[in-house]
Amino acid sequence: LPSPTNRRHVEVLWRLARAYFEVACRDQELTEAQSHQVVAKGLATAFCALQTDSSSAAAHIWYGVLLAKVGEYEGPKATILNSFEVREHFTRAAQINSSDAVAHFLLGSWCLEVASISPVTRWWSSSLYADPPIATHQEALDHFLKAEACDPQSENSIRNRMGIVRCCLALKRREQAVKWLDRLVLMEATKEEDERVLADALRMRRELA
Repeated sequence: LPSPTNRRHVEVLWRLARAYFEVACRDQELTEAQSHQVVAKGLATAFCALQTDSSSAAAHIWYGVLLAKVGEYEGPKATILNSFEVREHFTRAAQINSSDAVAHFLLGSWCLEVASISPVTRWWSSSLYADPPIATHQEALDHFLKAEACDPQSENSIRNRMGIVRCCLALKRREQAVKWLDRLVLMEATKEEDERVLADALRMRRELA
């Protein structure tokens, strides 16, 4: 078991890694190169957190999040190659703390994105870079539902419910999608990103009427 000192250190380190991520995403004055540098510092900090205590679910989560973010700056090949490790860290976080809604939301988001890759894009990626990972909409749905069960009021709940809706539609479960949309449109957004999700939800609900 990690020592009390290590547990204290890892709590500081993963929060610092998260802070780097938030600065990179929110500071509009940063150039792309500067933002990339901030993310790289965050990734290094998350790595230190894992080195300090590899049993920290939060350290695995933020290492995975920052590793995925790196791909946005380093291109498609890095994104594809990193994606396998990203899933490993999200999975490890869920194994360490099975009731962690964030870990299941991130796994659901990862699976949904991968499952949504078109055959043409998959062929193109395989030809130029490497075979992309494989996941299904059912896997994504299972994780989103687990996140909902763990914490229906989490900070990711709006995006999590939209994930459920998108999976239900992909799986041809229209009635379930409508049910979740009805719950989703009643929620209140506290972040700009969530406002966009709710706007999409309202549009989708009208189309499914």
